[in-house]
Amino acid sequence: QIGAGLGEANCLLSLGGVASGQARYVDADVFYQQALPIYRQIGDRLGEANCVQSLGDVARMQDRYADAEQFYQQALPIYGKIGDRLGEANCLMSLGDVARLQSLHAAAEKLYREALPIFCEVGDHVGEAGCVRSLGDVSLQQARYADAGELYEQALPIYRRIGYRLGEANCVASLGDVARIDRKSVV
Repeated sequence: QIGAGLGEANCLLSLGGVASGQARYVDADVFYQQALPIYRQIGDRLGEANCVQSLGDVARMQDRYADAEQFYQQALPIYGKIGDRLGEANCLMSLGDVARLQSLHAAAEKLYREALPIFCEVGDHVGEAGCVRSLGDVSLQQARYADAGELYEQALPIYRRIGYRLGEANCVASLGDVARIDRKSVV
């Protein structure tokens, strides 16, 4: 009512984040769709990129991979133009996730390998470890068990160093998957 567009857009974006965190993806989509034109109208490029990426996240969670890819492809150049390297890395990783979920292994690996040095450059160790682990997931999907194991072994000490216990647990579980699956393929 007072014409504070940025405040309204930020509130809508936050409401979308809450709804998404509660797996209320239809509600999240509505909030993000309401916030997006406001960000565009006031010229807030970072808000726009974050909103578009969030729309991609919602689409991905709903298995709408073509929509997710389209949103991420829209957000990526905006992050690039405003110099948000972390935004770029997250977008590339999300694009890699969409490719991996569709078993597009070469595309997923390429995208993760593009994101990895950016995560390292900006010092985002969670992103770095997640990228390495995702590369392991791609290798595991392709039955490249030795490669998968090596990648999980690379990610594990990063998670431990930063104290990210969930990432550590997931990595150990993935190493267990490699051992279990690889053993069955030998027998």
